[in-house]
Amino acid sequence: ETNVKGATYICPLVSEVNFGKTKSSTFMLYLCQSIMLRTFDEFQNKQVRICETPKVLQHHKDNVGRLILLDDYVGSGETAMECLTYLEKLGITAENIPMYVVTIVTQEEGMKWIEGQGVRVYSDTIRKKGISDYYSSEEVPGKLAVMERIEKLLRVEEKERFGHLQSESLVSMIRTPNNTFPVYWMENQKTSKAPFPRKKNVKFLGIDKEE
Repeated sequence: ETNVKGATYICPLVSEVNFGKTKSSTFMLYLCQSIMLRTFDEFQNKQVRICETPKVLQHHKDNVGRLILLDDYVGSGETAMECLTYLEKLGITAENIPMYVVTIVTQEEGMKWIEGQGVRVYSDTIRKKGISDYYSSEEVPGKLAVMERIEKLLRVEEKERFGHLQSESLVSMIRTPNNTFPVYWMENQKTSKAPFPRKKNVKFLGIDKEE
Protein backbone atom coordinates (compact mmCIF):
# COMPACT_ATOMS: atom_id res chain seq x y z
CA GLU A 1 0.00 0.00 0.00
CA THR A 2 2.20 2.83 -1.27
CA ASN A 3 -0.49 5.47 -0.74
CA VAL A 4 -1.22 4.65 2.89
CA LYS A 5 -1.56 7.78 5.00
CA GLY A 6 -0.50 7.82 8.62
CA ALA A 7 2.14 5.87 10.48
CA THR A 8 2.84 2.15 10.58
CA TYR A 9 1.96 0.78 13.99
CA ILE A 10 3.41 -2.48 15.29
CA CYS A 11 1.71 -4.25 18.21
CA PRO A 12 2.10 -7.64 19.86
CA LEU A 13 -0.56 -10.13 18.88
CA VAL A 14 -2.08 -10.62 22.32
CA SER A 15 -5.55 -10.96 23.79
CA GLU A 16 -6.96 -8.24 26.03
CA VAL A 17 -6.72 -10.40 29.18
CA ASN A 18 -2.96 -10.67 28.63
CA PHE A 19 -2.20 -6.97 28.11
CA GLY A 20 0.90 -6.11 30.11
CA LYS A 21 1.95 -9.72 30.67
CA THR A 22 5.24 -11.11 29.41
CA LYS A 23 4.37 -13.10 26.30
CA SER A 24 6.38 -14.33 23.34
CA SER A 25 4.77 -11.64 21.19
CA THR A 26 6.24 -8.91 23.43
CA PHE A 27 9.68 -10.47 22.98
CA MET A 28 9.22 -10.26 19.22
CA LEU A 29 8.21 -6.63 19.64
CA TYR A 30 11.55 -5.81 21.25
CA LEU A 31 13.37 -7.07 18.15
CA CYS A 32 11.59 -4.43 16.08
CA GLN A 33 13.64 -1.76 17.80
CA SER A 34 16.84 -3.05 16.19
CA ILE A 35 18.58 -1.19 13.38
CA MET A 36 17.54 -3.94 10.96
CA LEU A 37 13.99 -2.58 10.73
CA ARG A 38 15.38 0.71 9.46
CA THR A 39 17.13 -0.99 6.55
CA PHE A 40 13.90 -2.09 4.84
CA ASP A 41 12.62 0.29 2.17
CA GLU A 42 9.08 -0.09 3.49
CA PHE A 43 10.07 1.49 6.82
CA GLN A 44 13.20 3.52 6.10
CA ASN A 45 11.51 6.88 5.56
CA LYS A 46 8.17 6.14 7.20
CA GLN A 47 6.92 6.87 10.66
CA VAL A 48 6.87 3.66 12.71
CA ARG A 49 5.27 3.41 16.13
CA ILE A 50 5.93 0.36 18.31
CA CYS A 51 3.19 -0.20 20.89
CA GLU A 52 3.59 -2.18 24.11
CA THR A 53 0.01 -3.45 23.82
CA PRO A 54 -2.89 -2.88 21.40
CA LYS A 55 -4.45 -0.73 24.14
CA VAL A 56 -2.04 2.07 23.17
CA LEU A 57 -3.92 2.40 19.87
CA GLN A 58 -6.96 3.92 21.57
CA HIS A 59 -5.02 7.20 21.73
CA HIS A 60 -3.59 6.95 18.20
CA LYS A 61 -6.29 5.35 16.08
CA ASP A 62 -6.68 8.45 13.88
CA ASN A 63 -3.00 8.25 12.92
CA VAL A 64 -2.83 4.52 12.12
CA GLY A 65 -2.02 4.05 8.44
CA ARG A 66 -1.44 0.32 8.68
CA LEU A 67 -1.19 -2.10 11.55
CA ILE A 68 1.20 -5.03 11.99
CA LEU A 69 0.37 -7.58 14.70
CA LEU A 70 3.45 -9.53 15.67
CA ASP A 71 3.96 -12.96 17.26
CA ASP A 72 6.36 -15.89 17.09
CA TYR A 73 3.66 -18.54 16.67
CA VAL A 74 0.02 -18.64 15.64
CA GLY A 75 -1.79 -21.87 16.46
CA SER A 76 -5.56 -22.15 16.36
CA GLY A 77 -5.97 -18.43 15.70
CA GLU A 78 -7.93 -17.97 18.92
CA THR A 79 -5.61 -15.30 20.36
CA ALA A 80 -5.64 -13.43 17.06
CA MET A 81 -9.43 -13.40 17.02
CA GLU A 82 -9.55 -12.08 20.58
CA CYS A 83 -7.09 -9.34 19.64
CA LEU A 84 -9.10 -8.42 16.52
CA THR A 85 -12.27 -8.28 18.61
CA TYR A 86 -10.61 -5.78 20.94
CA LEU A 87 -9.40 -3.67 18.01
CA GLU A 88 -12.89 -3.67 16.57
CA LYS A 89 -14.13 -2.09 19.80
CA LEU A 90 -11.68 0.73 19.11
CA GLY A 91 -13.03 1.11 15.59
CA ILE A 92 -9.93 -0.45 14.01
CA THR A 93 -10.82 -3.13 11.48
CA ALA A 94 -9.35 -4.64 8.34
CA GLU A 95 -12.08 -2.86 6.40
CA ASN A 96 -10.76 0.60 7.20
CA ILE A 97 -7.05 0.00 7.93
CA PRO A 98 -4.62 -2.38 6.19
CA MET A 99 -3.85 -5.00 8.81
CA TYR A 100 -1.32 -7.82 8.87
CA VAL A 101 -0.24 -10.64 11.17
CA VAL A 102 3.49 -11.40 10.99
CA THR A 103 4.82 -14.51 12.67
CA ILE A 104 7.64 -17.05 12.49
CA VAL A 105 5.45 -20.17 12.49
CA THR A 106 1.72 -20.58 11.95
CA GLN A 107 -0.70 -23.45 11.75
CA GLU A 108 -2.44 -23.50 8.39
CA GLU A 109 -5.86 -23.78 10.07
CA GLY A 110 -5.27 -20.67 12.19
CA MET A 111 -3.93 -18.75 9.21
CA LYS A 112 -7.04 -19.48 7.15
CA TRP A 113 -9.26 -18.40 10.03
CA ILE A 114 -7.46 -15.07 10.36
CA GLU A 115 -7.32 -14.38 6.63
CA GLY A 116 -11.05 -15.06 6.51
CA GLN A 117 -11.36 -11.82 8.50
CA GLY A 118 -9.55 -9.87 5.80
CA VAL A 119 -6.20 -9.83 7.63
CA ARG A 120 -3.16 -11.02 5.67
CA VAL A 121 -0.83 -13.45 7.44
CA TYR A 122 2.89 -13.54 6.69
CA SER A 123 4.79 -16.48 8.15
CA ASP A 124 8.17 -18.09 7.54
CA THR A 125 6.78 -21.57 8.19
CA ILE A 126 3.23 -22.89 7.74
CA ARG A 127 2.41 -26.14 9.53
CA LYS A 128 -0.40 -28.59 8.88
CA LYS A 129 -1.99 -30.85 11.49
CA GLY A 130 0.40 -33.54 12.66
CA ILE A 131 -1.99 -36.46 12.11
CA SER A 132 -5.14 -35.41 10.24
CA ASP A 133 -3.24 -33.61 7.46
CA TYR A 134 -0.28 -35.97 7.33
CA TYR A 135 -1.69 -39.46 6.95
CA SER A 136 -4.15 -40.87 4.44
CA SER A 137 -7.87 -40.77 5.27
CA GLU A 138 -7.74 -44.52 5.91
CA GLU A 139 -4.90 -44.20 8.44
CA VAL A 140 -6.05 -41.10 10.33
CA PRO A 141 -8.71 -42.74 12.61
CA GLY A 142 -6.25 -45.36 13.83
CA LYS A 143 -3.49 -42.82 14.47
CA LEU A 144 -5.86 -40.55 16.37
CA ALA A 145 -7.06 -43.51 18.44
CA VAL A 146 -3.47 -44.30 19.49
CA MET A 147 -2.88 -40.68 20.50
CA GLU A 148 -6.17 -40.66 22.38
CA ARG A 149 -5.08 -43.68 24.44
CA ILE A 150 -1.78 -41.95 25.25
CA GLU A 151 -3.61 -38.79 26.33
CA LYS A 152 -5.90 -40.77 28.60
CA LEU A 153 -2.83 -42.12 30.39
CA LEU A 154 -1.60 -38.53 30.78
CA ARG A 155 -5.06 -37.39 31.93
CA VAL A 156 -5.20 -34.63 29.34
CA GLU A 157 -8.09 -32.22 29.83
CA GLU A 158 -10.73 -32.06 27.11
CA LYS A 159 -9.72 -28.60 25.87
CA GLU A 160 -6.09 -29.72 25.42
CA ARG A 161 -6.77 -32.99 23.58
CA PHE A 162 -4.60 -33.27 20.46
CA GLY A 163 -3.27 -29.83 21.38
CA HIS A 164 -5.31 -26.74 22.26
CA LEU A 165 -8.49 -26.66 20.17
CA GLN A 166 -7.25 -29.86 18.50
CA SER A 167 -4.49 -28.04 16.63
CA GLU A 168 -2.41 -31.23 16.32
CA SER A 169 0.70 -29.07 16.28
CA LEU A 170 4.29 -30.29 16.28
CA VAL A 171 6.05 -27.08 17.25
CA SER A 172 8.46 -26.21 20.05
CA MET A 173 9.57 -22.60 20.45
CA ILE A 174 11.33 -21.02 23.45
CA ARG A 175 8.28 -22.35 25.29
CA THR A 176 6.29 -25.19 23.78
CA PRO A 177 2.84 -24.00 22.65
CA ASN A 178 -0.06 -25.89 24.20
CA ASN A 179 -1.27 -26.36 20.61
CA THR A 180 1.35 -29.10 20.36
CA PHE A 181 0.29 -32.65 21.17
CA PRO A 182 0.35 -32.89 25.01
CA VAL A 183 2.48 -36.03 24.91
CA TYR A 184 5.44 -33.75 24.09
CA TRP A 185 5.01 -31.30 26.99
CA MET A 186 2.62 -32.61 29.67
CA GLU A 187 3.95 -34.07 32.92
CA ASN A 188 1.24 -35.24 35.33
CA GLN A 189 3.19 -37.70 37.41
CA LYS A 190 6.48 -37.50 39.29
CA THR A 191 7.90 -40.23 37.11
CA SER A 192 6.75 -38.79 33.77
CA LYS A 193 9.30 -36.86 31.73
CA ALA A 194 8.30 -34.81 28.70
CA PRO A 195 10.93 -33.75 26.13
CA PHE A 196 9.58 -30.17 25.93
CA PRO A 197 7.84 -29.59 29.30
CA ARG A 198 5.63 -26.59 30.08
CA LYS A 199 6.51 -26.62 33.77
CA LYS A 200 5.17 -23.92 36.08
CA ASN A 201 8.03 -24.05 38.59
CA VAL A 202 9.71 -21.13 36.81
CA LYS A 203 7.67 -17.93 36.95
CA PHE A 204 8.20 -14.38 35.75
CA LEU A 205 7.16 -11.77 38.32
CA GLY A 206 6.17 -8.21 37.58
CA ILE A 207 5.78 -5.40 40.09
CA ASP A 208 2.02 -6.04 40.13
CA LYS A 209 2.45 -9.75 40.94
CA GLU A 210 2.16 -11.00 44.49
CA GLU A 211 3.35 -14.53 43.81
